[in-house]
Amino acid sequence: MLAEELAAAEETIESLAMSEQEAWALADAARTSTQEIISMLSHELRTPLQAIFGYAELLEEGIHGELNQDQRTDVSRIQQSQYEVLKLLNRVLLHVRAERLAMSWPDREATA
Repeated sequence: MLAEELAAAEETIESLAMSEQEAWALADAARTSTQEIISMLSHELRTPLQAIFGYAELLEEGIHGELNQDQRTDVSRIQQSQYEVLKLLNRVLLHVRAERLAMSWPDREATA
């Protein structure tokens, strides 16, 4: 009877170890996917933001003629909005990087 219980316990431990390895594999895959998505979003958002900034700057410099006060106000609002979106994007990226560092799992090798 004791031998059967010991065998069952060993089987349970082996099953849990396999589940832990599977969990690590899933976590690694999720982290990789998240990094790829954030990288893509960063590029896909920064590119148009830089274009908006460039065009607003050209307008501000008077490339198509002198701006009246209302137009200057509008260009200023465009630039301010662009900076706000860029700040938000940077905060999201910093948050993701901080989470990635926190998830580096220093004792992972000890459990594998």
